[in-house]
Amino acid sequence: MEEVEMPDYVDSQPQLFFWELDEVIVYVLTMIVGIITRELTIMLIVGFVIVYIFSGWKMKQLDGILAHLSFHWGVLGLNKVFRNGNVKEYVE
Repeated sequence: MEEVEMPDYVDSQPQLFFWELDEVIVYVLTMIVGIITRELTIMLIVGFVIVYIFSGWKMKQLDGILAHLSFHWGVLGLNKVFRNGNVKEYVE
């Protein structure tokens, strides 16, 4: 058997410029709210503040916390078997 070199950051979020993907999602959501409410400039500033607070909170949590929260809240399905993240055991 041969040793395989594993990257250090295999579970890390994808980067887009200087933000991770979940931070970009939060910022884009505030931008969309700004477009809908016709207050884009204010929401862009609010988005930077929210992303700053979110990134500080996220550093204390596990990697990909936004994805984990969306699984838990039922926004995203886990996989084909566990469609609801709130199901804690599998019974056939």
